[in-house]
Parts: sequence; structure tokens; C-alpha cells
Amino acid sequence: MIPQTPSLTVSSDASAGKLLKLGKPFVDFPRFSILDIQRERDYDNNPVPFSEWLTKNLQVGKPFVINDFDKLDTWPRASTDSASRNGAVPSFTIERLIELSTKKNIPIRNCSTGRDLSFTLSKFVESARQSYPEFQNLYARDLPCPQEWLEQCRELLPTEVQWGGRLDLFQWLPPCARSEVMMAYVGSEGSCSGFHRCFSSTIALNFLVDTEDERPVVCIGTDFDSQQKYDAFMSSRGVSPHLDWHNLGTEEMLQADFPLYVYDQQVGDLVILPPATAHQIWNPSTLSTKLVWNILHPLSLEVGIQHVQPPFNRLCHPDVARTNLSLAYAMLSLVQQPADDQPPLPLPPDLPLLSKLFRQMVHDETIESQPPVQITPVQLAQGTIATCNFCSTAIWNKHVRCTICADFDLCLLCYLNGRSCEHAQSYVWAELVSSETCNRVLARAREILGFQLEEPRLPDRSKTLGTAVNDLMKAKESQSSKLCHLCRIDHPEWKGKRCDSCTAFFCYRGLYRHFDMQPGDVLRHCGIWTCPKCNETCNCRCCHFARAYVKSEKPASKRRVKASDPRGKVMGFADNVFDQKRGGRRESGGSSMTASHLAGKKRAIEPNATDGPVTPLRKLDLPTPEPDFSRVYMSREGSDFAPYTASTFPPILPSVKSVTDADSMVSPSDDRQTHFTPSTPVFGMNGSMNTLPPMIPRPNYNQSYMDHKPHFSHEPSISTANSRLTSSSYLNTITNAEGPQQSHRPPHTQQPSLTSILSHRTDPAQLTPITPSPPISSTVVDDSIRKLESQIQTLRNYDEEFAAMKLEESRRQLRKELQELETQLATRKREKGIGLVERLRREGFAALADAVGYEVGIGCAENERGMGLGIEERLSSG
Repeated sequence: MIPQTPSLTVSSDASAGKLLKLGKPFVDFPRFSILDIQRERDYDNNPVPFSEWLTKNLQVGKPFVINDFDKLDTWPRASTDSASRNGAVPSFTIERLIELSTKKNIPIRNCSTGRDLSFTLSKFVESARQSYPEFQNLYARDLPCPQEWLEQCRELLPTEVQWGGRLDLFQWLPPCARSEVMMAYVGSEGSCSGFHRCFSSTIALNFLVDTEDERPVVCIGTDFDSQQKYDAFMSSRGVSPHLDWHNLGTEEMLQADFPLYVYDQQVGDLVILPPATAHQIWNPSTLSTKLVWNILHPLSLEVGIQHVQPPFNRLCHPDVARTNLSLAYAMLSLVQQPADDQPPLPLPPDLPLLSKLFRQMVHDETIESQPPVQITPVQLAQGTIATCNFCSTAIWNKHVRCTICADFDLCLLCYLNGRSCEHAQSYVWAELVSSETCNRVLARAREILGFQLEEPRLPDRSKTLGTAVNDLMKAKESQSSKLCHLCRIDHPEWKGKRCDSCTAFFCYRGLYRHFDMQPGDVLRHCGIWTCPKCNETCNCRCCHFARAYVKSEKPASKRRVKASDPRGKVMGFADNVFDQKRGGRRESGGSSMTASHLAGKKRAIEPNATDGPVTPLRKLDLPTPEPDFSRVYMSREGSDFAPYTASTFPPILPSVKSVTDADSMVSPSDDRQTHFTPSTPVFGMNGSMNTLPPMIPRPNYNQSYMDHKPHFSHEPSISTANSRLTSSSYLNTITNAEGPQQSHRPPHTQQPSLTSILSHRTDPAQLTPITPSPPISSTVVDDSIRKLESQIQTLRNYDEEFAAMKLEESRRQLRKELQELETQLATRKREKGIGLVERLRREGFAALADAVGYEVGIGCAENERGMGLGIEERLSSG
């Protein structure tokens, strides 16, 4: 099946030879001639069985090609007469395919757009031969292979590679479970299929039977040993390596860190791709016709159980090959008695391997502890199979069934991963094949083989699948809940794992999100389980370990796990877990909202907002506030002063003049604010214009610090409570310069500028000394530090709750608020350190003062003396 994904345009002169000239990662296909294989002899000069030769090459794990089938006598050759050209004579030609196929419209995939078109096969072929641009890059797909061609393939190909042949385990399935997988494909110039894996670990076979010109079909494939690298390579491109088809161009393939096998396929070449390998096909020819099919080889079962079924179950994708069911039916045939008029059933192929896999499959469903309720046998109607109502995988034996829904069945993997209908605690055991029957099958296989089968082995400290499911079923009977160490949310105890060392509780979803632990693996763990916190690898916000685990990226994807039955309401523990990172979401650049507005503030009202209902108003008698100069701080860049900037400190309201107009009203619920900078004009409530207080120079007793000040990477945040120059100090300066400050002025009286008042005082020595503010006790500073620390911890707790609720926008605002509080805390601690240094120096501990000064990050005590003088005066009482 060709996917609905846009394709690159294949060059008309594309070939494997050009790719091989580029060097790594391109390598040539291993190739064998069918004529040489037929002549091959063993040491006893006996012909080598084709089944042994095929199994040996499949075990190597590399794609290979068998050519020269067109040189066999059984190849149906087309003559040059008119009957052959019209498709009247049996042959492998496109005309014969048109004659044998339906005359109705068929779906034809446009590889450039990923959409299906609808034409008859005849019109598609005629238009492609005319080289019309709109009929290029088209792929007529999934055409049923004509019965005539099936018969010709049975005469031409060895039975081991035929669909439904001797090595194909599909033949053991009941007719209702078999997949029609032998199809005819016709591709026009430039068409291609994206890189994809063969479905359900089957072996893919591609047989080219006809081309319109001499240009070959380019086959590109991977080997079995490159599975993990291929998975990582495709995942980095945002596609699933198990389910998606992705078109790769030459430039992308050159970035692969694993070998890519390439081959120019000619008519009569059979390309064979081993289980779990991936491939891509390019069709540069005007028209190319091929037969494509899959077989379920015994080696496919081993690969499917180990490497395909787990990811398919996690993605909730059905196993189309029905791997477990094929194995079960093939082995159960050993104890089945044929009907009176039926010949004896043949032995399954590769019986030693099948017996080993069947014994392992039976052992994995063993329940070591007593089930909560008795296992219920289930009888299936003739010609039917049981499937999981969540992932649609075929069930061969043990499963769980909802007692309320009555017909809602779950496979053991889905139940172990937390999936269910809405009745999560109403499941009981059910089985299709009794334990006695399984034992009879194994005994019969041992009798045929003549030796004892090897005991199945499980990984160390691992429970069987049946035991893990039974333990989870028992755990769901409990009503207790636990607080998760990661998400800080109470969960039912069966939704997580409790550490055996520290009793910390970790929910399965959090273990997968933070530590890439699959819930099934944790549930199957046997023995003492040690949590990431005890292993000192926990990466939560509370733990700060040096070797914290770095989780893998889980980018948001369009592919979501969804139950095949709409009654499957409860998703699994690790279903649809993503990092929630979306590139299109950006913060609004025009918003001036800062973190300080996160709590207790209303949304800013737009200028064009419509007026709402009138709110009852009340009079406010506002006293004349003192000018606040606490936002003026000394610059560290060499100038005497630097104004407050909104990016450094939280915004503050400007000074407001007294309200003398009796008609002025204000709503008690009105919280409209405007952000100001020191240069922004402010309009008072009576309509008069106010300006922020001007900046004035401070005395030069601190000049020594300004001359020898060390460099700091972060400016401290100065708040009103701990500003170096308080408003009362400035008012004293103003009072000494011009007399007492008037408490009430007329609304439109021009206030004298403070800059003009002090413009004649260019010499700091002539300034009237500033009256220091009352000293601040160190206890007050300590209380402030403790308050800031408490606020920071509270915000961190809220951050965890926001993360659990996926409130990303609120988390960004909270982080800004948290960063501001941390800056204030650092400033308070630094000021306390400066005061401590000064007290040590005054008491004669100069060396200790220098050591403390460097340790608290304020530089040499001599250089900090000027800055610490004002601080020490306010901390002297401590």
C-alpha cells in the first residue's frame, strides 16, 4: 500500500550505479542466479535443497536478489504478433494485465501530492506512454494478481518463495484470518514508494515482470542489524519507523549512518527483503509492472515476537500477519485429526524453531499465583477468531474480558499497559486453549523431533506476562491511593510503583515521561525495585542529583493512540505522552504584562474596549504622598545615576498628587494600571500632569567605591524597603534647601523642579548632610529573607501543579515571577553580607572580613567599604 504522503520526483536517469559512485552508505545488493542455485551441490554431490539455501541467506539479514528467472524455459514469453500485443496470449506484459484485470476505475496514487486519482488501467497506461506530465509520478497499486499469473508463478518460482507455499505459515491460518497479499503494481515514470518496513516482520518479495524501456527499477533496502539505527534515523525526521512511509531523496540518504543496499532491478529479477528490514522503490522507467507479495517464514515469527509486536502494541496498531495466531494454528495441527475424506496434515516447516517459540509463548502466559477468579474457557464459532477490542491484535489463548460489557476482550499486553473500557476494575480471565491441550502439543512435538525441547528463559528478575497481569488485576481491588513523587498528584495505588527502599511512589506515566521506563517492563519486574531517587538519578524539581537522568525527546505527533472499539475509554499509562512543544506558539510581543501581574491583577483594558455596567463609586480622601526616590540607584557603568528600567525591576505606580476636587470619584473595584518609566508623564486624578521625581546626586562619600568597584554580572534589585537613599532623606534635603514642604498646593500650581533647586550645588561637599533613616534591624532583614524563600517555595509547588495540568502559558508567567523573587532574595542576602563584613571590620577582624566578603561575592572588603557604609548603618542594631 502506498501511503498518503507527498513524494519526491525521481529523476528519469536514476540508477543504482550513480548511487554507488557516491560511496557510503550505499553498497551493492548480494545477487545470485537461479541457474547457479539449481546446479549447486553439497559435499556428497547431492543437490542443495532450496529451503536450506534460502534460510541460510535470510539468517544473514541482508537483502538479496535472485536473477535470471527470465532465462528459464518456464518463463512465459511474449511474441511479436498482434495477438500478443493485444494481450490475448498468456504472458507477463502490461497488455495481458489489462486484459485480465477489471475494466472499472481503480485507485491510482499521485506520488507528488499523496492523493488518489481514479482511472481505468487502460487509460492510465495509454496516457503514461504519451509522457503527459500529469500522468507521471503515478502508481497503480494493490491490483489483485490475476489467477493466470498466479499459476505461472507456481510453475516458475520455487515453492519456498511462493505465496501460500511450503514455508509460508499463512496457509495454516483459517480462511477468515488470511491476508490477500499478492498484488500487481504498475508505476509510471517518476513514481516511487517511501521507505517502509514489511508489515508484521514478514518477508517481502518484489518480482519485476515487465518494463516499457531499458531503464531499470531502483531498489534500496536496509539490513537486519541496522534496525535501531534505522529507527533513530526515521524518528529524527518525525515519522514512525514502524508504521509510516517516508520518501527519502539522495541527500537525505547520504546522512544515514547504516548501510543502504541498492540494485538496478531488471525483468526476471526477484528481490527478497528479510524480516524487519525496510526498503524503497524508484521507478524511472516509462512503465514498470511487478508482482509484490509477502510470506510468513518461520524466521519471521521469532523476529515478530521480539521486535515487532511490542512497538505495534504501544502504537495500538494491529499485527496484520497475526504472528501468534499463525504459530498457534501451525502447532495445534500436530494434535488435530483430519476428516475421513481428507489427507493427513503435513508437518509445519522448521518444527524445532516453531516448537521452541510455541513453548516460550505458552510459558509467557503462565500464571504463577492464584487468579482472583477462576479462568473462564471460551468457545469460538467455526471460522472465527478472537481479537483485542483495543489494538485489534489476534488473540490465540489467554486474555481478559469485562464482566459488565460481556464482549469486550483485551489482550494481555493492552491490559498490562493500563488500557480498558470504562469498567477498569471489572475484568476476569478467559482462555481459548486449555493447558492440557498445550501440553499435548508439546508432547507430540517432542515425540516427532526425538529430543526434549529447551526450557524457555526469561530475563533476570522478570515475571511472566500472565503473572504480571494477574498481579495488576489483584492490585485493582484495592481502593488506596498514593501521592506521586513526580507529578505530586494522588493516584490509585495500582497506577504506579512504590520503591522498596524509601517507599516513594512513582506513577507509571511519570516513569515513562521522565525516565523512559515502559510500564510493562516495570510491572514485570520481579524482586526489589529501587526508585530513581534512591539511585540518585531522579530528575524531578525536588531532587538535585549530579547524575540526573536525561530523558529522551517525545515531540508532539499527529499519530495518537486510539482504541479500535469506541468502548475503549481508558488509555494506557504511557499512551499519547508528548513533550507538548509546539513551534507555532509564541508569546505576544505587544503585551507589557510582567510576572508581577500574575496574582491579584485584572486583565488590562484595551483603549477601544466598550464600557461595562456602571459600578457604584465612593469618595476617596487621599493624603499627599511623599516623593519616592527608591527606584533611583547608582549606575555600575561609570555615570553617577541610572534610571529604573522595567526589564530590571517590577513596575511601580508613580507618585499621585492629592485630590482636592470634591467631584473626583474612583471605583473601589477599578484596578486599571499603566506601566511607567521615569520619563513618562503622569496625569493625576484631577487632570493635572505629574512627573516622576527627578534624580539628584548623592554625596561623594561613596566615590571611593565608584572608582574601585569590582564588576558584577547581575545588577541587584533595589526595593523600596531596602533602598540606599530613602524618600525621607531626600525630603530633608529639599526642606533644608527651600524650607518646609507644603502639604497642599493648588491643583495647577507649578512645583519647582528639584533639578533646578540643586543645580547650583555642584560641589557635593556644600550639600546639607542627609539625615539617615532609622536603622533597620537585622531581624527585619532575616524575616524578609525567610518570607522571600517561602514565596519561592510556594511558587515552585504551584509550578509542579501547572505542569501536571499542562498550563504552559501560566508556567511561563510563573517562571518570570519566580526569577524576580530569586533576584530579590539574592539582593537581600548580599546586603546582609555587606553589613556583616562592616561589623567584622569595625570589631577588628579585617582578615576575616575580607574572607567573608569574597565568599558572599562582594569582592574585597576595602573596595566594598563605601557601599557597605550605608547598609551597615541600617543594620547596626543587628
